[in-house]
Amino acid sequence: MKDRQRTPPAERPRLSERRRRVFTVVTLLSPILLLLLVEGVLRIVGYGPDLSLFRTEVIGTRVYHVMNPEVKNRYFSSVQFSPNTSLDYFQDPKPANTCRIFCLGGSTTAGFPYGYAGSFAAYLRDRLRRTFPDRSIEVINLGMTATNSYAVNDIARELFTYQPDLIIVYDGHNEFYGALGSASHEAHGSARWMTLTYLDLIHVRTFFMLKNVYAGILGLFSRHGVESAGGTMMERLARGNEIPLGSDTYATCLQNFRANLRDLVAICSEHGVPLILTSQVSNLRDMAPFVPQRQNPLSGQAQLEFDLIFNRGLQSLLGGHADAALMAFRQASLIDSIRAGVQYQLGICLDRLGLHAAAGQRYVLARDFDMLRFRASSDFNDAIREAGEKPGARFVDMESAFQNAAPDSLIGSSLILDHLHPTQNGYFLMAREYARAMRAEGMIADDAGWAGADSISEDSLWHNRGLTEIDEVAAVRRIEILTSGWPFQPADLPLSRLDTDDPLMKIIDRLAGGELNWEQAHAAAGEYYETRGNFEKARAEYRALIRMIPENVSAYHLLAGTFRATKQQARAAEILRQSLTVEPTWYAYRMLGSMALEEGRPDAALPDLMKALEYSPGQREQEDIALLISLAYFRLGNRQQSLLHLREALRTTPDNPRAQELLRQLGGR
Repeated sequence: MKDRQRTPPAERPRLSERRRRVFTVVTLLSPILLLLLVEGVLRIVGYGPDLSLFRTEVIGTRVYHVMNPEVKNRYFSSVQFSPNTSLDYFQDPKPANTCRIFCLGGSTTAGFPYGYAGSFAAYLRDRLRRTFPDRSIEVINLGMTATNSYAVNDIARELFTYQPDLIIVYDGHNEFYGALGSASHEAHGSARWMTLTYLDLIHVRTFFMLKNVYAGILGLFSRHGVESAGGTMMERLARGNEIPLGSDTYATCLQNFRANLRDLVAICSEHGVPLILTSQVSNLRDMAPFVPQRQNPLSGQAQLEFDLIFNRGLQSLLGGHADAALMAFRQASLIDSIRAGVQYQLGICLDRLGLHAAAGQRYVLARDFDMLRFRASSDFNDAIREAGEKPGARFVDMESAFQNAAPDSLIGSSLILDHLHPTQNGYFLMAREYARAMRAEGMIADDAGWAGADSISEDSLWHNRGLTEIDEVAAVRRIEILTSGWPFQPADLPLSRLDTDDPLMKIIDRLAGGELNWEQAHAAAGEYYETRGNFEKARAEYRALIRMIPENVSAYHLLAGTFRATKQQARAAEILRQSLTVEPTWYAYRMLGSMALEEGRPDAALPDLMKALEYSPGQREQEDIALLISLAYFRLGNRQQSLLHLREALRTTPDNPRAQELLRQLGGR
């Protein structure tokens, strides 16, 4: 056979250089274009929470901003937690003659356990407003429980758009275990760049979706995730993470904290906004270390010797022999000087012997050696001081201020409720120190201006603070909840039973448990007091609402109602007129017109009733107001106008007995 003739393969056409470049560009851009497409679709369908720092509300003719509760999703993802966010409204654009102060930090800034009404920000606002009544003073609390310097910096970067005159930061206790902290269950790596990258990427919806998908897959293989863990927020964020002083984790966290402080000072300086940084205050005298022992045990013989001497010291102390106990604990300290429990016992002995300065030094060491780092150690306060002395920043030594105010200069339960949250006196003291720092810096006015205006007594400021009974009782309950389990107790203790048959106690229990927010609880308490005829206490609740949220006119209406109920019409009218300066409402105008009619002043009632008709939201309200207008014209002898408005009142409710009676008197059909 003859070999078949083979046809040579056709030569493939070559791409031109230009087409090759286009093909390469398209290939490289395709993933990016796909991601942009997915991102666009996710934004269109509204996937994920709104991570904006503020939400915007229009009240009357003014535009306001208030902290967005969903902003917490920037910082909390693994742990289910919904910290309360600020109720402080502020106007946009910033009004003339306004001093605007933002306060940032964790739970102490937020005012735990009293809430925002008992925070240093609220006390500072009241102090400054009473000192400078001719100035508009805004102190906007942006504190958020269980957050740290990462969240502070993230929030601070967005504030300069809103023209702050001062930023106050009280922060440092939560660096290890707060959200994004290197030892937290909400950590995203110990490297600072990883956390900063995460904070940038969290605003990308595609990243948020992928993060949720990953968390969902992980949850399928994890039977005991962090989210399902019980206990307090402290326990869910930190349990199992003990950190010795000077360890790698400790050093990394301190290094990140210093870097965050440097960035914060730099960005405030760049925008020309003064910054106040504050040393952290801890309960030293009345709070034993959470982890009193060292991480690595001593060798066998040394441990036996230590235990023998330490127990002898405890027995002497229990027997009232502080001097003998001091000698024993000093011997134990020679064997193990970095054990927090030894330092604390030395502090107790010196304290009982009246050697308070020496006791304070030992209490500080006990805090610093405590391996459960819920209290900022001396290193972190030193870092704050260093940053606060940079140009553009000011350091306020709050720890020294508390020492000066504490019995025997030892910070304890007279000023701190638990391990670090101040009492009411403590928060009040913080506000005073911040005001002093502002005066020293010449903020709001020069020294002469402060000297002339600062005439309000401390007693007057204290007795006019905005807390009510439910705030104080709820605070006690919150502290009980916090300290009933880990790390304060080896096992969870049962909570005391509240009398939930008492409606007020039920409100307080729901407030402390987070079922009601601050505003809802005070409104409910005011309503409860009204039903019991206790109008003075009801007014205190409504005044607290006005004090904290003056932009919410419903509190003015409720307060006016209590005065109307007790026949104090002039007071009710005064409060309603105040509400109209915030937001004109049909309800306020209707109440004013109705009261004028009751007082026999139909001529004064008509202008308010006409305004009420203008703002009325629906048919029922319009008919109700039309009836009142008709009545006013009737009493003025204007039969024609009275009949005209009466027809409006009878349009859809012809069987209205009041309207029918007025129609009969007018002789109409």
